[in-house]
Amino acid sequence: MMKSILSAALDRMEKKDNYDLSYARYILQHSLSAFRRFSKLGSFSQQSEGVPTEALYAAKITSSLKADCGPCTQLVVGWAEKAKVPPAIIRAVLTRDFDRMPADIATVVRFTEAVLARDLAADPLREQIRKKWGDKAVITLAFAITSGQIFPLIKYGLGYGHACSIVNVAGAPVRVSYEMPKSLQAL
Repeated sequence: MMKSILSAALDRMEKKDNYDLSYARYILQHSLSAFRRFSKLGSFSQQSEGVPTEALYAAKITSSLKADCGPCTQLVVGWAEKAKVPPAIIRAVLTRDFDRMPADIATVVRFTEAVLARDLAADPLREQIRKKWGDKAVITLAFAITSGQIFPLIKYGLGYGHACSIVNVAGAPVRVSYEMPKSLQAL
């Protein structure tokens, strides 16, 4: 009974977000205990305290992009669009076009990339973010960076991460930059 209720909830989420949740169904089918733990990740990824919406989604998109080849990134882009992040900012983040990003967004993207690369360039960027928005923003961005990785990694770990797709913003395809810079030390 519980599995059928949860399966119906997955159906609703798939329709709402136009996103394939086969990997979540696999978890539900094989381990209700694991699914319960997995479902708690959703609240973790919703942390949004202390940081502007555009910055939050810049971190989420950048992180997701580094872990995924399309579907998860598209999901996050869709959420950013629903949150009214301007399409121009989303496109700039996806393409790493720093000249077209507001300075604060560029700092967040560079910070996210540095954190994911475990590069020491993250330290001064973190301090810029802390000075601009405070400690709650740093915490929120750390959660956003982590949540952008965890779902694609679970998906790939379970064998559901093989399909790449084009990412669309405001109905138009965007050629994204999947490459992490080799060194961020020059920032």
